[in-house]
Amino acid sequence: MLVDNKFLFLKIPRTATVAFERSCFLAGLSIKYPSDDILAQRQADKGIEPRRHAHQTISKLREYFGYDYPVIAIEREPLERFLSAWKYVIKFVSEQHPEISKVLAQVSTEAFIDAWQSEIGYSSNLQDIEKCSNFFKRLVKGGLPYNKNTYMIFTSVMTGPSRWHENDNSILYFNIKDNVALEQYVRSITGKPFEFIITNHTKTIDTNLCIDSTLEDFYFTLIEPPYKKVNTLI
Repeated sequence: MLVDNKFLFLKIPRTATVAFERSCFLAGLSIKYPSDDILAQRQADKGIEPRRHAHQTISKLREYFGYDYPVIAIEREPLERFLSAWKYVIKFVSEQHPEISKVLAQVSTEAFIDAWQSEIGYSSNLQDIEKCSNFFKRLVKGGLPYNKNTYMIFTSVMTGPSRWHENDNSILYFNIKDNVALEQYVRSITGKPFEFIITNHTKTIDTNLCIDSTLEDFYFTLIEPPYKKVNTLI
């Protein structure tokens, strides 16, 4: 999204993007969305925070807004972000299928990884609804009933950040735990009293997944393999 006609904000899922967007509205900053977010733009023009919170790739943002704006994003420790993404899926499922969400909350790291490796593989396959459906069938008896929004949330938040930043090295990142640096940047570039107010919607959501070497190996193999920044013979 274009903020106050000064810079582009890249929304990487589960990096406090809702909080940043809300903070912009509270600070009175104007917001512009790409052309496909027509309803969101109408609401934003009225000073209303849109209900729809869409994510776009950096190439999509530049295709619509051009290349003259600096691009910023919020970064988060990879495994913490992935765990938060899974908890968000559980939270979203609980709104329609509370019993299924309870089962998902009890899934162990080993069971999760086994189901993912068997049915999905690389995160690029998340766009395949059948693979995602089979993944849930491995975790829950009967699987997860198909719902467009639920599966859209799952495929959006569980993929690696590179889907959104596309390994663009011009992006300016701010650590999610460093409010001061982000606030100073926005204030200096817009001249308005921006305050970054973080909210955590998954803090109370339980999961048996835990950050350990097993999850780390899985993540950097199938979700977000290390990006090779320097060309070599290997």
